[in-house]
Amino acid sequence: MRTWTLLFTVPIALLGTPMRGAWADLQDIAPGTGLQSAVVVNTGANGICETTAMPDDLQATPVGQGTPFQKEIRCGANKVAESAAMGDDTQLIPVGGACPNANAGVVDTGNDGIANTPAAGDDVQLIAVGTAPANTPCVIAGSNATANTTAAADDVQVLAVGSVQVNTTVIRCGPNGIADTTANNVNPLGDDVQLVAVGAACAK
Repeated sequence: MRTWTLLFTVPIALLGTPMRGAWADLQDIAPGTGLQSAVVVNTGANGICETTAMPDDLQATPVGQGTPFQKEIRCGANKVAESAAMGDDTQLIPVGGACPNANAGVVDTGNDGIANTPAAGDDVQLIAVGTAPANTPCVIAGSNATANTTAAADDVQVLAVGSVQVNTTVIRCGPNGIADTTANNVNPLGDDVQLVAVGAACAK
């Protein structure tokens, strides 16, 4: 299926702004809103979420933990899983099992997001034992798509409080491969950007 980008969001969400339909194109974000899954705060260098989400932001990672179920060990060149999961880590391919490719995950970090398992054989350690991967989502924007949470401790503020994520896809080309939708900036504060001219073919 063709999924080419056509438009971008406005940086200021204006609820209730009228917009012409997207015809054969595909609407990714409703008019007057922003990206609801945008990262507001990430876990910073230590990989542990230390920020509590404020309403209506969402807690992507529990406070005091790393982002769950991150791939910590992958198969090596021999394409055989040789590492046995420890602690609350999850065994993705049984020890001695065949890997579909050398990049396949053998063990992930489990629910607490912290690696407990050392790699064995020629398996490759992606996350050091006793750590969580840095800069993973801690808090994401909720239904209003606007950041409401201020980062705590060493967590990193990705999206400024009161703002929405800019330059995200609003409308994609549909199955006909032709741009059918005109960027609609009826509101004077609107600044959507037309990337493909109406009637033009969408590039792959």
